[in-house]
Amino acid sequence: MRRAIQGLLFCLVASLLVAAPAELAAASQRYDCNPADGSFTTLDKRVYRHQPSGSMGVYADIKNKTRTWRTQVRGQVCFYDKRGRVIDNGLVYADQLAVAPGQKISFYISEHAPAGWHHYTLRFVSKKTRLRAVTSKVDVTTGEIAVDPYGSLEVPVSVRNDNSFPIEHVAVSVSLYDADDRLISIDTTSYNYTDPSTLAPGATGTYTAAAFANFEGLRRVRLSVEAFRP
Repeated sequence: MRRAIQGLLFCLVASLLVAAPAELAAASQRYDCNPADGSFTTLDKRVYRHQPSGSMGVYADIKNKTRTWRTQVRGQVCFYDKRGRVIDNGLVYADQLAVAPGQKISFYISEHAPAGWHHYTLRFVSKKTRLRAVTSKVDVTTGEIAVDPYGSLEVPVSVRNDNSFPIEHVAVSVSLYDADDRLISIDTTSYNYTDPSTLAPGATGTYTAAAFANFEGLRRVRLSVEAFRP
């Protein structure tokens, strides 16, 4: 395991945003099943069904296929019976507060599968935003990957602000991929901010990304970092 971990290929994607943050990621909620708005396309997904709890987790890589920045990206899973009637659903916001045109992000939603469900759909909607990225003057480094005594995969990350202005709400997310470049898991921490989450010019924040399960066959780790200018 140690040799496999040391051989991982890292793909670091740093995105700094220069406006006040939009709505933060929210817990799963119940809504009507609305159609997708076409702003995102699903590149890959994996479904894990947990017995006997009856819960179902869906990991998905999605891509912004519009020419505009998108915010409040939310995914909705809807469960149907054999007659095609909605019997339950859940809505979850993505960790990323804003997504650039063409950018790929990873998404996770977990729901309790209701009794009598026959099939499900996964839909994504978002809103247009004026946020823009600053793609320079942020330094991202990673420490040694390890598996803790509880079986969780830990990825220590450091982010340094090399801008002449402070940045805030600095957050890190991690996605895990197998040898076929398929998404197998993501960091499911609700609040993935660095410590501290506001960085003065030259300051460094740290964060340890954790994947608590489903990293068998891991070959590549992709990190995403975002922050906002006050």
